[in-house]
Amino acid sequence: MASLFSVILTPLGTTLIIVALALMMLEIELSILSIRQRRTFDTINLIWGIFFFTCLLDVIAEYDVAETGEVNWMIGTFMRLPWIAIVGMELLTTIVVVIRARVIYKYRKTRITRSSIKEAMDKLPAGIMILVRGESMALSNLKMNKYAKKLTGKRLSDGKEFWDFVTTNGEMKGDRYILRTADGMYISFKKDQLLILDKCYDEIKAFDVTDQVQVMKELEEKNARLRDVQYRMKAYQVRAADMFMDQELLDARVAVHDGLGALLLQSRSYLEGHMDGEEELLKSLKYTNGFLLSESEAIDEERDHYQDGLRMAEGVGVKVSIEGEKLLDRRGAGVDADKITQIRNILGQAIGECAANTIKHAGGDEVKVLIQRQDSTMILEFTNNGEPPKDDIKETGGLLSLRHMVDNMNGEMYIESEPEFRLKIILKDDVQGGDE
Repeated sequence: MASLFSVILTPLGTTLIIVALALMMLEIELSILSIRQRRTFDTINLIWGIFFFTCLLDVIAEYDVAETGEVNWMIGTFMRLPWIAIVGMELLTTIVVVIRARVIYKYRKTRITRSSIKEAMDKLPAGIMILVRGESMALSNLKMNKYAKKLTGKRLSDGKEFWDFVTTNGEMKGDRYILRTADGMYISFKKDQLLILDKCYDEIKAFDVTDQVQVMKELEEKNARLRDVQYRMKAYQVRAADMFMDQELLDARVAVHDGLGALLLQSRSYLEGHMDGEEELLKSLKYTNGFLLSESEAIDEERDHYQDGLRMAEGVGVKVSIEGEKLLDRRGAGVDADKITQIRNILGQAIGECAANTIKHAGGDEVKVLIQRQDSTMILEFTNNGEPPKDDIKETGGLLSLRHMVDNMNGEMYIESEPEFRLKIILKDDVQGGDE
């Protein structure tokens, strides 16, 4: 049978060398996996693969001098082997490689290794990053790398730099930061401390909270509408009693007017001589005059809008704290009573409007009023304990009506949104007010 020396330069010899090279590369890969699994005893197979491939290359290198016999005895022995023996060696090596690969695969599937831990973390739906002493990055999974790419536009390489980016650009919600990507995704980042074998690590977790953020926005919009409905219901309860009293008064006035009409008809009949009961006519006249006098007194009583504003605030659950209320005394020295009445009306309107806005928009439950007097000027300031306005306040509805009342008295009205809500009204005593 032909020896290896006789076929080494033929296509058969080339095939034997290529197969030996492939087997050596597989041996190197399997040896690396074995070392990672702390199974270093398999490295002897790598030594054999390198030796076998090197011998085949030496056979080609010594081919020219082999005819004179001046070759190494080991290479010479290898040259004289039948080529079929070389095929057998490669076949046996292939079988060993396959067996080793199966053993390593089974080992990885049945035991926890560094590679299996990394593989498991890469399959997590959440992003994970571990920092050593808050600086150097020990580990990060594929999801965290994906989030970092979306937010920064570059690959995650520096854990500390990326966390600084999160804390600088994120919106803090409780113990975590929320960031929005360019494509509308919301990502939540949270940092925890881990203590493992007396070593402290920083664990940063990232979650996709897009759906939760959208649900929260919908809930906030619905809560705003519910607060508006709640305010309207409370306001209706406050007004209901006044409406009932007004209805009763209206019914009484209708009855008086009907009685007055009947009295006029009786008087006409008496004057025309169709009625003889003078005492009955006098009795009806006295009864009707009593109602008319009581109605006149009720009309003459001026309605106090200041007290109405306080009742409105109390009805919707807003506490009103007033400093300087004594300046509203109608009997105050040197102050025109009509002017004080107008100021009380404006103050009541402002209290009611501020109380409504505190419930509807600011989420507070208290309105603070400061009444000051500087020379001939009355200054009214209103604040609340709710959240500051997010945008500039637009004067519509009640605020616009209040503005008209202040303008009619030639006063000044200012509204501030930052750093907190503040309404300021300035009214001068020496300016004649317009119509209320």
